[in-house]
Amino acid sequence: MTNTALEANKAVVTRLLEEVFNGHNLDLLPELLTQDFVLKPLAAFPPEEAYGPEGMRSVYEGFYKGIPDVKAETLDMIAEGDIVMVYDRFGGTHEGPLGPFEATHKPLFWNVMHLYRLRDGKIAEDNVFVDALGLMQQVGAIPVDS
Repeated sequence: MTNTALEANKAVVTRLLEEVFNGHNLDLLPELLTQDFVLKPLAAFPPEEAYGPEGMRSVYEGFYKGIPDVKAETLDMIAEGDIVMVYDRFGGTHEGPLGPFEATHKPLFWNVMHLYRLRDGKIAEDNVFVDALGLMQQVGAIPVDS
């Protein structure tokens, strides 16, 4: 794969993170995700798979309800073939329900690894690894040892 193709793949993923997730522009999802897209959470929150652009819309809307000011910050991005690996940090203020967890009104921060697989210029798959333990401790679901 050429450097130009690798940079194009990274640009698609960057648009997903910056324009869609951070910019709350969910109408761009069909432009960036394949119709058969699948989110595969591995040690992640939310724990359910999501399918297609509409499935991701639902996942993102859940984050926006629980953490209205949520933002992703890309810490590192590597592309090889049809894969783009992203290490990022998410954060915001827990102001509403996040899955089964009621608002803590405290800041939440967690690190994430995404392994995106692209096909024909769109994201077809997102295998996501989340610091679920750290996140569960912050929402009070798991006690923090002192």
